[in-house]
Amino acid sequence: MRSELIPCTSRLDDDLQNTVTEPCELILDNAWDAVFIIMADYDKWLHFRTTTILKDVSYFEELLRIEETLLSLAETEEIKELVQRRSLLSYKLYELEVQKLFNENLAHFTNNSPSSRHDFLRLRFLHKELRDITSKHRDQRALAALPTTVSEGLIIRAAPVQSPLLALEFSNLSDQAQATARTTIQQIVQQINENLAMTSPKHQAQDNEPPIEQKMNQAQPTTVDGPNFSSAAKNSTDHQGPHSSTMPLVVYIAQNTTIDREADEQPTFSAALEPLATPTLQLMDTTTKTFHTLMDRISSLDMANACIKVDTDITRHHTTLIRDQLTNVVDRLDIKINVLENSISRKLADSQQNFTVLESTMVRIYADSHQQLVDELVLVKSQLVEMVEFIKELSDAKKGENNSRS
Repeated sequence: MRSELIPCTSRLDDDLQNTVTEPCELILDNAWDAVFIIMADYDKWLHFRTTTILKDVSYFEELLRIEETLLSLAETEEIKELVQRRSLLSYKLYELEVQKLFNENLAHFTNNSPSSRHDFLRLRFLHKELRDITSKHRDQRALAALPTTVSEGLIIRAAPVQSPLLALEFSNLSDQAQATARTTIQQIVQQINENLAMTSPKHQAQDNEPPIEQKMNQAQPTTVDGPNFSSAAKNSTDHQGPHSSTMPLVVYIAQNTTIDREADEQPTFSAALEPLATPTLQLMDTTTKTFHTLMDRISSLDMANACIKVDTDITRHHTTLIRDQLTNVVDRLDIKINVLENSISRKLADSQQNFTVLESTMVRIYADSHQQLVDELVLVKSQLVEMVEFIKELSDAKKGENNSRS
């Protein structure tokens, strides 16, 4: 029975794989077409970019639109290097197209739908294509002496929160990451300010220093922008003396340039920040780094959980198929066993009936044969008596002739 199930399942997998491969290849061809369109615009932009600044030529409307679209490619040093290596950029664009297709199919995947098996095979095909693309992308970057940007174990992962978000690579995650970063930073700053407010009387009693509100009227607060505020605070404390920890310091924390701009546009967030001491800044720096590390790990765990969920769904689907096949085989075996039992019972009844008929026939034949044998023995006996009488008569006749002659 097991040997019958395995070929059936393998044939089913082969048929489904063949039905999924061709549509997925068409989807990948469409993705390449979209990449070629973007690269064509990129070639136009790069050609004219090397000769003139397009913003100075107002009548190049189409090229001006391409200029505005592709200016984001020059925001970071890494993308500047990618601009010089066209194949890397095409691979990255193709990877983003396939990633977008994978996310769309994963969002519409339901386990209870009739086409769940077909949809899962499509997801597996796209995931394998993503893995191949990432491997080629890493090889290309290694040949170009550039650092690899994708880890070995995780192909589909969110961008780190603390790094500048590339408009080309993480456009679909930037808004969510920025909103999460702003909310978390507000919570961290509020918690630190509460802790500082609770512990400030102890510091005042130990150091015999005046309140911070009086110091604010005597000194100008120092503002530190960007993620490197700890180094700036350290440099300022080197020139302020041993009691520089009491100097008020207004800190504006930002994840990247986009969050800096949004923080400037939100006065409530800036006004909510209070003067903080240098140990508090160090604590905030450590807390921010820990928060970024936790965000990376949570993103990795989310992706791993999604992969485990997909694997669990397909395993459950395979188990259901095997159970249905086993149920069908058992039902067919039960039917065959019932038919065989009925056939054997019918044949046994027929055999018993034939045996009874044969027995009665043999008894009748034996009785007829015995009677016939008895009749034949009586006939032979009568014939023997007649022959004996005839022989006696002949002997008497011969004796009479001999007597008459003598």
